[in-house]
Order: sequence, then C-alpha cells, then structure tokens
Amino acid sequence: MQRFQIVFQKREGGSEKDKAPLPIDAPGGRTRVYLNRQGLIPVVVQNSRTREVLRLGYMDAWALELSVKNRILFLYKRSRQRVVKVGEKEDREYPIREMWLDRNKRAILVLVEVAEMDTSQCTFKKRLLAGEVNATNPGGK
Repeated sequence: MQRFQIVFQKREGGSEKDKAPLPIDAPGGRTRVYLNRQGLIPVVVQNSRTREVLRLGYMDAWALELSVKNRILFLYKRSRQRVVKVGEKEDREYPIREMWLDRNKRAILVLVEVAEMDTSQCTFKKRLLAGEVNATNPGGK
C-alpha cells in the first residue's frame, strides 16, 4: 500500500502545525506531495487513450485521497470551495488509469478513461500558438 505524505508549503510566520504532513494511503510506495499555500496541487487531466489534455484542475488533500482510494477523478472546485466528482452532473465517472507526480512533487498528471463519444470534457477550445519551433533559432531572428 503506497503512502502519500502531503506537506503544506512553509508560510511566513507560520507555526509547525501549518506545515504538518497529512498521510494518504495508496498502492505502490511512499512519497511526498507538496500543496501550495491554499492547500491545493495543480492537476493536468488527460485522455488515457488519445493523450488529449482535457482540463487543468486542482486537488486538495481530500480530493487526492478520494481519487487514489476510489480510482475515480475528484477535483477541488475553487469557485465552490468544495470537492466534486468529475462528471457527476452528466451522470458519468472518469476512472483513473494512471497518476503521475512531477519531479518537484508539486503537480500531478492524471490519465483517465473517457467514453468513445465523450468529447465534452475538453476545456481547451482555442489555439493560442501554432507551428513548429526552430530549435537552432527559437526566436526566429
């Protein structure tokens, strides 16, 4: 059983209680996950089959624990200040295939199973940049 240890980032003038780790059990091994000052960690959600980025969200300790234990995607909604099961309004679930922690342990990549016909979850609609980057001259000068 993997054990995630969640550690809050040290705050200026904060007490020892402010940075106390919160244990979360999960399969695999032991690691630490660092939350930001709001108690959140950024999460990139991708379609496990196509690798399309579906959304960027946040997890708090509870959303992370629920996601790991149930292998279903839960995110923290900052606007509502609560944890929600993704797809709950549409009466669907997004089973988690894999979860990856970045090198600095400050962001999570979640690969989820998406129904074949379900493209509604992609929140990225407008391309800001396009084309190739010239590796020898990135600025194009």
